[in-house]
Amino acid sequence: MHRSPLYWLSLGAVSFFHISVAQNNPVVERQSGPVPPDTIKDCTFYYDSQPGDTCDSIAANWGISTQDFVRYNPSTKSDCSGLVIGTSYCVEENNGNGPVITTTSGATTPVTTTAPSPTAPSPVQSGINAQSPTGPSVPSPHQDGIIASCTKYYKVVSGDTCQKIVDKFGTFTIDQFAKWNPAVGGADCPGLWLGYQYCIEVPGETKPAATTSKTVPSSPSGPTPTQSGIISSCTKYYKVVSGDTCQGISDKFGTFSVADFGKWNPAVGGADCSGLWLG
Repeated sequence: MHRSPLYWLSLGAVSFFHISVAQNNPVVERQSGPVPPDTIKDCTFYYDSQPGDTCDSIAANWGISTQDFVRYNPSTKSDCSGLVIGTSYCVEENNGNGPVITTTSGATTPVTTTAPSPTAPSPVQSGINAQSPTGPSVPSPHQDGIIASCTKYYKVVSGDTCQKIVDKFGTFTIDQFAKWNPAVGGADCPGLWLGYQYCIEVPGETKPAATTSKTVPSSPSGPTPTQSGIISSCTKYYKVVSGDTCQGISDKFGTFSVADFGKWNPAVGGADCSGLWLG
């Protein structure tokens, strides 16, 4: 039980009184407020949230971890934004004996939390809390719905967001992370829980390669300055000097017509050569 520390005080040679003292709360079950429907079913003690309470303060006052408090009361959410003043919240599970499982005979048995077995996932990257499972089971704790083909997991630490996890590994997108871990609630990630394991690798599903656009030259390489639109297969150029006309240039070389010159250099404006520029 996590209700309070207990103290025995001697008030005489043979007279003893049992005094129960909670850290900040009297050991009296409070359940005058509404109980959220998703509260664990085997709760055995409740507390009415008071002004100024936080998930951390309630958990500390009743001798449980904040993680367990949120597990008992999922409506409070991992960031405690769902805590409502006046609501009755669970602060003890199964008289302090842990969750209960029901056997095929109908009997109930407390579930005992044990240390990870030798086959539990181990860190695979120095400085990063990533884990690759060696067996078929998903490491705990985890939320429901994780994709069955996942091969690597990550345990959320304080300060993490879905985007920070995506940026840390760089091998998947925020949409892929949300698809592999549907309990996080989509790309905006309202359901990410501190200390829980999430899938970060699925065979065959990698981050799409970034697409790059091919730059096509707007004009052929050659001497400058030039006007735009010069034919791309040009192999020889001429620099216009004072007094030149399109006809004069054609006559000077004698190897092409004014019409050819206008086609190769459309910026000159055709046969009337109104766009011919000096230099």
